[in-house]
Amino acid sequence: MEGEYEGKNSENKARFLQELEFVQMLSNVDYLHHLSTNRFFEDKAFVNYLSYLQYMNKRPYVNFIGFPQCLYFLRHLQDSKFRDELAKPEFVAWLKNQQRLHWGYWGYELKHWLNERIEEPPPPVQPEAQLQQASDQQGENALASLLNSQDIPMTFQTDTEMPMVGEVPL
Repeated sequence: MEGEYEGKNSENKARFLQELEFVQMLSNVDYLHHLSTNRFFEDKAFVNYLSYLQYMNKRPYVNFIGFPQCLYFLRHLQDSKFRDELAKPEFVAWLKNQQRLHWGYWGYELKHWLNERIEEPPPPVQPEAQLQQASDQQGENALASLLNSQDIPMTFQTDTEMPMVGEVPL
């Protein structure tokens, strides 16, 4: 009895993962065009399958979606006019452009949203700037102590030897 339950559980998991992968593939406009030009949308069983996949729009399934635009396309694939338009290269090009614009806008908005909420640390002070500040503030004694400190690396170390041409490094 327990083995039977484990078998069904693994079958359900495999089916869910296959359906999740398929739904996420719907975010690819070229794939939608492929489905349209190969007449998948004319098959009533396939259209019913797309209707069945609407459960992915609900919790907890929506939490597994990595490409949210697939849900937008899944919802619009319920409309026969949208499915018919996917066969036209002009519409596909327009749709891809809209998708790129959305990504660009979302990336821009996300960057500004994050910048408003996360205080960025001040930029690190460059060694030359430290030297200039020290010499301006405390004179040559401060400059000498800064040069002797461990804060500024005075040597350049690499894992490999520097390539040489004769006596001159490249």
